[in-house]
Amino acid sequence: MFVMDRIKVAAEFYPIRMPAYRKDTIDLILNIENSSPEPMWVECDLTLPDQLSLSDGKKITKGRIRLGLLMPTQNLSRPIKVYGSVITYPDVYSIPVSVYCYNRHGQQEARHDTTASLRCEKIK
Repeated sequence: MFVMDRIKVAAEFYPIRMPAYRKDTIDLILNIENSSPEPMWVECDLTLPDQLSLSDGKKITKGRIRLGLLMPTQNLSRPIKVYGSVITYPDVYSIPVSVYCYNRHGQQEARHDTTASLRCEKIK
């Protein structure tokens, strides 16, 4: 049984927009709060649109990223690099993010699904 209220997840971008038609990078910052009395191991799944990548030199649109150990009542903030290229056109890209938390026995304790919206604009 998954308990949804054990974690709170917020996703934001820094800087807040990505330039279009240019090789550039942006940070997807995941802020996760553990409201349970137990420590949890945290990881996330990302699925990017075809115009973006998780790697600078390769086309990687799906990935599982280990974010670390989250102690009770603490917050964890981790940046994840997202890369654009010359095929990144102006649009608002939806990036589904699934955050998984595991207890000390390796059992999944919580899962939280959210969508991050990346604004890409043509900058003169």
